[in-house]
Amino acid sequence: MTTGEPQSGVLAQPANAATIVPRGLDGNPVAASLNPSEGEAMSTGTWIALVDDDLSVRRALPRLLKAGGYEARSFASAQELLESGAANSASCFLLDIHLDRASGFDLLERLRAGGAGAPVIFITAFDDDASRERARALGAFAFLRKPFDGSALLDAISKALDHGRTKTERLR
Repeated sequence: MTTGEPQSGVLAQPANAATIVPRGLDGNPVAASLNPSEGEAMSTGTWIALVDDDLSVRRALPRLLKAGGYEARSFASAQELLESGAANSASCFLLDIHLDRASGFDLLERLRAGGAGAPVIFITAFDDDASRERARALGAFAFLRKPFDGSALLDAISKALDHGRTKTERLR
């Protein structure tokens, strides 16, 4: 791999710094589209759980997700999500890695132990090889480095939900 080449699972920023290219954990580019369902709202019951201790993220991302046709519920901590009783009904999780008490990784382990099987997208301002590898090992669908392009997040969610639906259909 050359020095300027993006690594798998990371939103890579090309040399011109004008465009962010999202990459899934498999290293393949994630194509960006602003509206995952041609602007239509997702089906009833589909919702995204956002866990981030940064209030500005908890305010901004739900607005972005709503504009993309998704319902989002924000939680300030792992504990808040777990105590809500809603974790097993989430369609997708957006988890910050660095939270106040429990990391996003710890939260994912607890979610899986509790039976939550929805796809996970990790979001973080702290990108390193160890974090990417742990996200991959825990089965995360994608790993996005903050700041990321809004359309890249919407597309990653769309692909994660499609992947989750396909996985569920195979189990039937």
